[in-house]
Amino acid sequence: TESAAAAAKIVNEFSEQVIRLLRDHPINKRRESSGRTPMNAILLRDSGNTIPKLESIRKKYNMDIASIVDMPVEIGISRVLGMETLEAGDIDDYERKAIVAVDNLEHYDGIYVHIKGPDEFGHDGDAQGKKRSIEDIDRMFFGTLRNRLKSEGGTIVVSADHSTPCIKRAHSADPVPVLFSGNIVKKDESARFTEKYASTGSLGRIMGSTVLRTAIDMIKKQ
Repeated sequence: TESAAAAAKIVNEFSEQVIRLLRDHPINKRRESSGRTPMNAILLRDSGNTIPKLESIRKKYNMDIASIVDMPVEIGISRVLGMETLEAGDIDDYERKAIVAVDNLEHYDGIYVHIKGPDEFGHDGDAQGKKRSIEDIDRMFFGTLRNRLKSEGGTIVVSADHSTPCIKRAHSADPVPVLFSGNIVKKDESARFTEKYASTGSLGRIMGSTVLRTAIDMIKKQ
């Protein structure tokens, strides 16, 4: 829209001015003289006036993958990657999301579902609220998946895009658990999907950049 483009222009101009001011700022001169890295920019987010040119999921992996997402960032990423976004109720309608995902599996090679719930409680520092949110997702989303999916075939991958510890009320660089489930997956000793069990799982610690490739390889082998 015109208003979005105007806002992006202002933000970009502000960013350029910040970079110029910080380049010769006395604080940065002192940091550099003491061997420290200068603060040379302010990292902003959620604005832009151009669409990134990225290779589509279909072209890169020869697969049709749809998404069930609610937030603007995830919707934008889906569109840029050429993924069709499916309507699946309100942001906390976990049962509906599971139903839509299962009902559309016959039309796509895979469905990406992004669930926001626990993150908000992490930012609020509400540990009990976060616990309840995870339990709701476990019961209504994964419970519905389990009841509606056929017993044979298919791959399920569960992970998180980041940690949001309540004690920090912000995103952190802590590792997140990942689970792969399917006929070709060899079961390890993990009894629950938690950080504690994941730390002793058979995968060990892997790079986030390998998760999608591993998942797609599993899907293609089914």
